[in-house]
Amino acid sequence: GGQGADTDIAALREIRRAVGDLLIYVDCNRAYPVKEAPGYVARLAGEGVALAEDPCPLSPGRSFGELKAECVLP
Repeated sequence: GGQGADTDIAALREIRRAVGDLLIYVDCNRAYPVKEAPGYVARLAGEGVALAEDPCPLSPGRSFGELKAECVLP
């Protein structure tokens, strides 16, 4: 993850074609702004990703709780 949303999704599709139906976790390397993270994570979920790690730079606190509530993946 973290190469740009469209590039990440294209890579996921290629990986899925190559390996089939396996659990896929994506480490996004804090590459996306906080406001874009929920939409990005939703796109990952739509591609069958099971977990998205560090979609954006964030520290524990109110913003972190809000982001967790908005995201469809852990």
